[in-house]
Amino acid sequence: MRALNHGRRVKEYIFHPTERNWGLASAFTLCEDFHGEPCKIYKELFLTKDLGESWTYVESYIIQFDWGVKDASQISAGIPKERILITYEPRGKGHQKTSGWNYKVDFAYSDDFFHTRKVPAHKGNKFMLTKDYLYVAQVVDQENQEVVLLTSKSDHKVYDLQLIETNQKRFREHSYSFLDSSESSVFLNINHFGEASRYGHVYISDSSGVNFSVSLKYNVRTEDNQSDFEKISSLEGIYIGNAIATSFMKDAEQEMEEDEYAEYESMEENHDSSRHMANKHKKMEGYEDFIKTMITFNKGGDWKRIKAPLRDVEGHLYDCGSDCYLNLHGLSNNYPPVYAVESAAGIIIANGNVGRYLTNDEDEVSTFLSRDGGLNWFEIRKGPHIYEIGDHGALIVIADIKTATNTVLYSWDEGLTFEELKISDEKIHITNVIIEPMSTSQHFVVYGETTTKKGVKKGVVIGLDFTGLHEPMCKNPDNPDTPDSDYEKWTPNDGRAGGECLLGRKIIYIRRKRESQCYNGLTFERKIVVENCACTEMDYECDLGFYRPAPGEPCVRTDAVNLPFELHTPPKECHNFYTISKGYRKVPGNTCVNGVKFDPIIIPCPFSGMFASLGFVFLILIVVILIVLVIMAFNKNFFQNVSDIVKEKMQEAKKKNQPDYVNIVKININILGKQRR
Repeated sequence: MRALNHGRRVKEYIFHPTERNWGLASAFTLCEDFHGEPCKIYKELFLTKDLGESWTYVESYIIQFDWGVKDASQISAGIPKERILITYEPRGKGHQKTSGWNYKVDFAYSDDFFHTRKVPAHKGNKFMLTKDYLYVAQVVDQENQEVVLLTSKSDHKVYDLQLIETNQKRFREHSYSFLDSSESSVFLNINHFGEASRYGHVYISDSSGVNFSVSLKYNVRTEDNQSDFEKISSLEGIYIGNAIATSFMKDAEQEMEEDEYAEYESMEENHDSSRHMANKHKKMEGYEDFIKTMITFNKGGDWKRIKAPLRDVEGHLYDCGSDCYLNLHGLSNNYPPVYAVESAAGIIIANGNVGRYLTNDEDEVSTFLSRDGGLNWFEIRKGPHIYEIGDHGALIVIADIKTATNTVLYSWDEGLTFEELKISDEKIHITNVIIEPMSTSQHFVVYGETTTKKGVKKGVVIGLDFTGLHEPMCKNPDNPDTPDSDYEKWTPNDGRAGGECLLGRKIIYIRRKRESQCYNGLTFERKIVVENCACTEMDYECDLGFYRPAPGEPCVRTDAVNLPFELHTPPKECHNFYTISKGYRKVPGNTCVNGVKFDPIIIPCPFSGMFASLGFVFLILIVVILIVLVIMAFNKNFFQNVSDIVKEKMQEAKKKNQPDYVNIVKININILGKQRR
């Protein structure tokens, strides 16, 4: 393979989704590239159609790039496979600026490798393409680092970017984090609180990808814009997130509104808002002590605290009074975060603590496991651990992360018991345990590091193969819940009394019994959709312009929101009919039927469609009908008079036409008489 552009180091490389030999790669310029000119460091984009044997220059001053298709279905829908998306500085000069929102950056795409191009969003700095949607962050205020988010369907041949609508139009939007885009909807964390903020609001879209409603407020973020927000990949509709308690943040929104005005006044007076922003963030210090973990079983429609286990792993009751909740660590902390794999239905492992709020105190952190999708939890080990799941959830491996060790622990019964396995002669600091992407094998890899006598750190990689332990293969998966089977039926639910529904449907999983210490086959786990459930309020989320004042409460209108339209008036462009929301919309992906209904009220547009052009005619007809009704009301003999007039006219017509009829008959008789002669 030839080196990219004479030896440059490849910064990023993206394979084409369907063309195996095509690829896009970026590389920064080198000072030696500019002979006799000032050095200019900027990112260039290159294209290969032969796996790197040759390269073609595409564009300079690149910020972000990607192919414009995600899979073959979009190509079948008419999107050219040659489509490339980029954000770049079209008039870039000198060294490239690589941080912050920049007015000079545009979003562009091309269907012919940038021989020609379209620019649907000037000042478009970042984008994300999913199977269903394209999102572009557009700068509106470079000085204050504010952006808005535009969206379009990703299968449009020509992107029609629209501004997303949210409940919080009065807040500024400094950055976005895309959290999940499954089941025809999108979760976003929008940072309204400033460039250095460590929290934002989580929003969920409807199926259009345009209208977003608040799902979880004050969701915790990291410096690099990652969120404490985890999708439980083995089940649909279940997410776990960390949020700052409203008891701490109750005055935050009011303070922000006041700060907005004060900041603008400050900018007008001395053109510098940095001191004001510093004071604003100083007010919010200390939120780390008020973080609580929330869980949703209906894809963000409603959130609630996680119920704590009654006893710890040693059998002792938790001493926390009425504030006993389970709080779990996410990406914002130094402990391994909430973890689940698609092949192990219902199993979740996490580090956390029982109490009112989340703590970073190492002595209070333990390792917890749930086998029913987060509904119920139990402590499996004291102290924080790193963990991995294998063999469809039948095998769990964990390791201590606090101190150096030469052992790992493994369990065949989902954490009820653990056995110790020595993995090396010298102790190492274990940093990670991984498995192949499907998490179905019994082969693990342990990463760590050790320190030599001279104080030099050395990386360590150790492979683990549990197939040699000779556990029996699980038997009789076709007859679950029987004494001679190692398998059981399990139906996930959202915790409602007597309920067996999740996202509006009842699903049965066939999985290994917890007490059966055996290994699974490759494809034993079967998911069967049994039936759709009757709708309840849990199957709905708040619609645009509505929110829940607290978890579990009904959706109410957000009166303070500055929406670009009135909720109860027709839109400016009304076609046939418009709708008035009852405050709810069904969670995208939910398949419930009947039961509780929050369908919007359908109202005909005033003089809409074909009726608009006939409005004057309808007005005349209404006036005529009213006149007739008035005559009828004041003339009791109206119908008799009309009847007499009609009879009289019919008799006159009969007399007038009768001679002609008689003459015709006589003529016919005469003709017949002549023929007989």
